Amino acid sequence: MKRFLCAITLGCTPFLAHATVLDLQGMLRIELDGNLGIDVSQANVVRDHYSFLETTITLHPSENWTEILPQGDAGFFEMLAYNVNGYAISGIHATATGYSLSTYHYVPAELHGLITHDRNGSRLLEDWGHLESEWSPDPYEHIAFGGIAPYDFTELIGSAAPASHQFGLTYSYEEQGWAPPNGWGYANVAPPTLTFTLYDPRSLVLSPVPEPTSYALFGVGLLALWGRRARRKK
Repeated sequence: MKRFLCAITLGCTPFLAHATVLDLQGMLRIELDGNLGIDVSQANVVRDHYSFLETTITLHPSENWTEILPQGDAGFFEMLAYNVNGYAISGIHATATGYSLSTYHYVPAELHGLITHDRNGSRLLEDWGHLESEWSPDPYEHIAFGGIAPYDFTELIGSAAPASHQFGLTYSYEEQGWAPPNGWGYANVAPPTLTFTLYDPRSLVLSPVPEPTSYALFGVGLLALWGRRARRKK
């Protein structure tokens, strides 16, 4: 198991990546089309009767603004993360996602967001979020806004072969069709912060927990000791 004496920060300046594959500490692999900042840290943890070194990888997809040009333009972000090399995922957390779209002079456009989570090939999550539209006081401007709820997943710690997890994040915005020469628009996406915790099942150490009978015997012993001291005082 790899160890670090302090937190490590990768990508203080977000990666400018296009169809890139990132291998993070040999534990988490990311297929990426977009910009991403990454933080990595480690801590010793006791959970589910095991003691182990847990690695926390936090991903920060950057906020994206784009102009929608009169003749058509599109913006796209896609990321797929999955555990590799025998490392197990102990938890996944995604904060809420927000996005908005504003177009002027009847520029038809679409904005979508999606997060997915699969465990051993079974889909646990597929959230397309929600998108609401409204007309602004300006009759030529159209506004749409929406978002995706936060997500939390916790896996039971164990020494068996790790489950295969795949977590995907996608959002896209695209101008649909023709727009007047002075038409314009923009899309604003505030993507979630994604946190993955991982460990090596091969390095787990049992953390003994007293059985209920042990607690009972301990209680009986304390009671007997108290009774003995009470008799001496008399």
